[in-house]
Order: sequence, then C-alpha cells, then structure tokens
Amino acid sequence: MEINYNQYVITTKYVINNNSPIIRVIHEKDGAWQFLGKEENLSESDAFVLSLEEILCLDKTLNEVLHLPLGKQAYRTSSKGNWIASDIDDE
Repeated sequence: MEINYNQYVITTKYVINNNSPIIRVIHEKDGAWQFLGKEENLSESDAFVLSLEEILCLDKTLNEVLHLPLGKQAYRTSSKGNWIASDIDDE
C-alpha cells in the first residue's frame, strides 16, 4: 500500500492543544484516517484537520499502524502500549 503523507487526517483539539495521547486510530472504508485520544463524546467542534505527515511528527509510534487496512481500527491503552487491531464494527 502506497502512503500519501499529504493526505488530510482528522484528530482532535485535545491531541493538538492538550497533548492527549493518541490511543485509537481508525482507517475508514473510504480511506479517511482518524487519530483520537482518550476523550469521549466528541463533537464536530472538537475536530482538527492536518496532514498525515504532521500527525506522524506528533507521535512516531503511529508509523506502526500505517499498514492498517481499510475498515479497520487499532487501540492501545496508553501511548506506550501495543496496538490491537479490529474491525470498525467490533466496538
């Protein structure tokens, strides 16, 4: 799979402004990416858009999930934890 580092991704203002660790990564069936922290009940106003390259600069461990197939997600319990992949529908 070729990686487009200029592709936009969705994260949250908590990840960007509060250094919330990214513990969930979603690779949507349409190819979109989401990189989320521990916060729940997020709204559209919490969203923050940046490039894949920029999110990788924030957390180098995200390179470990770039192979995640479409329609999959990965979780970890902390920024130092191991990623566990599953189907998006397995929530």
